Amino acid sequence: MALYAKSQKLSHKTYVLLGDSEMAEGQVWEAMQLAAHYKLNNLVAILYVNRLGQRGETMYGHDVRSYQKKASAFG
Repeated sequence: MALYAKSQKLSHKTYVLLGDSEMAEGQVWEAMQLAAHYKLNNLVAILYVNRLGQRGETMYGHDVRSYQKKASAFG
């Protein structure tokens, strides 16, 4: 949606709600890589960090700086 809006020069923003458990999935990081490649400044990710995964605590717990560092690495 964000890529389409940018390609059509629309002023729309796309918001994505992500859970911290979901951040362990490769598809999230692939999407971030593509968003950085296409410079999608109209894409806003909101991360809900509750440290709970399906099988217990997530890898980073409440350490939001770890998520910030990983996301920043994509540009």
